[in-house]
Amino acid sequence: MKPLQRKVSDYLRENVYVTSSGMAWAPAIQFCQQVLGVDRVLYAMDYPYQFEAGEVVEMDAVGTDLERRKFYELNARAVFDI
Repeated sequence: MKPLQRKVSDYLRENVYVTSSGMAWAPAIQFCQQVLGVDRVLYAMDYPYQFEAGEVVEMDAVGTDLERRKFYELNARAVFDI
């Protein structure tokens, strides 16, 4: 087995995206953004199976305007090339 050339955290920051689906709790989202970067965390909701209108209100209080726009829209546009 070959040793890794970089830290595991480097590979995670470059290859992993996470969504908020199932965990619409601001501290968890902020932790993911701190570890992976704000460009790697996307908003998601498992509608109609898990609908929680209050989660948007909670997430609207997190970060700067640009960070919220990345979370709700821009990151998904980049991932899905839309």
